[in-house]
Amino acid sequence: MLKKTILACVLLHLVVGTISPQKIDSIDIKSMRAYYKQYFNDPTDPIVLTASDTLFDMAIRCNDTVMAKIALGAKVDYYYYGQGENRTDSIIAGVNRLKQYARSVGNAELYYWAWAARLVNYYIIQGEYNIALLEAEKMLQEAKGEKKQGSIAECYYALANVYTAKGLVKKSQEFMLKEIDIFENANVFRYNISCQYSDAAKIYIDLGEAEKAPELLKKALKTSRSTYHEVTAKLVYVSLYLAQGDTAAARKALEECRQMYMGEPSMKRHIHYLYDVEIDYNWRVGNYNKALSVLDERETELRKKNNLTTLMALRKTKADILWDMNRKEEAAGLYRDFLLEQKKEKERNEEITTSEFATMLNLQQLNAEKVRLEKISQKKQLQNTRTILFSVLGLLCIVVIFLWQQRKLNAKLHRAKNKLDE
Repeated sequence: MLKKTILACVLLHLVVGTISPQKIDSIDIKSMRAYYKQYFNDPTDPIVLTASDTLFDMAIRCNDTVMAKIALGAKVDYYYYGQGENRTDSIIAGVNRLKQYARSVGNAELYYWAWAARLVNYYIIQGEYNIALLEAEKMLQEAKGEKKQGSIAECYYALANVYTAKGLVKKSQEFMLKEIDIFENANVFRYNISCQYSDAAKIYIDLGEAEKAPELLKKALKTSRSTYHEVTAKLVYVSLYLAQGDTAAARKALEECRQMYMGEPSMKRHIHYLYDVEIDYNWRVGNYNKALSVLDERETELRKKNNLTTLMALRKTKADILWDMNRKEEAAGLYRDFLLEQKKEKERNEEITTSEFATMLNLQQLNAEKVRLEKISQKKQLQNTRTILFSVLGLLCIVVIFLWQQRKLNAKLHRAKNKLDE
């Protein structure tokens, strides 16, 4: 009876000991998720900068690599979507942290996503298209060296974005379709592939080949994994309906998209896509004043972010709308401003590109010098190693000779002793 009681106590202790850590882990996970929901709704809120460190520590304790990625990415997103001081340096540093973390956990998808979706896209937003293209090409070379289709697909995504920004939409679509081909035929997971289907469809519509868009949009909705993916496809449907002359369907789809944006706080960061489609819709159906009103909202937002490149493009759109309203004098003034800004922007980009290329050339030279010095250091180290090795071998030879001589001497003494004993 006593043995049974002891055994029962031991089993109870083991069960309680097993359940207790699970409860602690469960509590930690719930706390982590609650913390995320509390502080990470708006990526432009400064609280994100300190909250991301806490969330990262929580994620490490819970062994949650996905939340750790979100925590590190939050700091990058603060500068990417917001303003902040030293944005470029902060984004580069944040992307490098994400890439290092991705390598440490063996996550190639995160590694190339950080490079493409944040660094390359940031350069695009800044109008530094040549630097963006250079980074995308570097990505592609690295990915091809690793021979991973998923990584190559991420590079195609980056190159598509660069060429879209440069206005080379056909070239952009070429890379979108390459990414789609990998997704469909190489059994590679692409979280945002829905957006590529939508963007490729939009290009067909813009190029006057709207008949090719519906099939891609069906696939966009089928592969949608978030509200953002779904609303992106539905915004393209607005453009498709307008191209088909079905303004009622376009209005209905646009209203549905508006409701989706209003109902999801996290969609705030992407509101500019809705603005762009609203401007286009109202312009096409003749609601010029409404189009100008939405355009003014968009301009206000862009001024806060100091996004001069998109502001310049909107100036031309505004001129086009005014021209259609027969306010040709105002339109002419905006066209003139647009051309002047375009010239300044081109000069600014050339200066930035020249400066960046010079910096990169200097870095290449520094890296080459570093490699040369490392080789010299390795050569000297090898020589020192050889010297030490030869010294040790010489010393060993001396010891061997000494021991051999000692042995011979001992043998002679032993023989002499034997003779004396005789």
